[in-house]
Amino acid sequence: MATAVTRIVASDFSWLSWEDMGLMYPLATNAARSVSPDAWVVCETYSHPQPHHGPDKPPKFGDTMPAWAAGELAKFPRGVFVQWVADYFMKNGEITPAWTAEGRVTKGDHRHVMRSHLATSWFGNRGELAVDWLANLVQRSIASGFEGISLFGEVSPFHSGAELNYLALADYGGTDNLKADLDSFQQRIAVPLLGGADNARDFLRFARLLSDRGKIPAALKDIYGRLASLPPDTARRWCWLANQLASFVPLEP
Repeated sequence: MATAVTRIVASDFSWLSWEDMGLMYPLATNAARSVSPDAWVVCETYSHPQPHHGPDKPPKFGDTMPAWAAGELAKFPRGVFVQWVADYFMKNGEITPAWTAEGRVTKGDHRHVMRSHLATSWFGNRGELAVDWLANLVQRSIASGFEGISLFGEVSPFHSGAELNYLALADYGGTDNLKADLDSFQQRIAVPLLGGADNARDFLRFARLLSDRGKIPAALKDIYGRLASLPPDTARRWCWLANQLASFVPLEP
């Protein structure tokens, strides 16, 4: 019998082994539950549930799910949280067309969490404001059958961008904001923290200048002019934004 052999260069190999996940996650879950039967166990896939259709290269970190993964996913213990990754399916804060209706999860024996590295050094700028992008992510995740969202927590909530991101993560999809509506979050949570509705809108608008840096110097003058009229904690949040923006302005020779 003749056998066809295809040579694959090292750069084409996937970083992921679903077979190892199917082997190790049951062992690790049993160990955890033997000590704490009610423990919430999260099993990371390092993938997105969008099916992989390309025959050219195997999926990489955060990429689509290969066909053989379904059999390994079925070996994950009942009741665990299966965690997926959204990064490669977002661009400039928007969901890309690559995330289609096929990229859904079903509850069955598992619960599902979508993870993102938004506003970290892994995906974007460390600690930047991402409340609008998170709204987009949560809305699509809800529509795709996910029960929860996790965010890579790289910085302290003392940093105002992270503070607002964490508050948005807690709010979106919750009882007070079932549809993960940005305007609802802004009005109920951001407005009191940032000094009013106009300030909340401007805070987000100025934060987006990291991608339009020629406008940062004018924005800094505007921010500095507001500080004296703001309460201390509100002024501190605006100072944080000014410092972050200023760090992206090249120093004059």
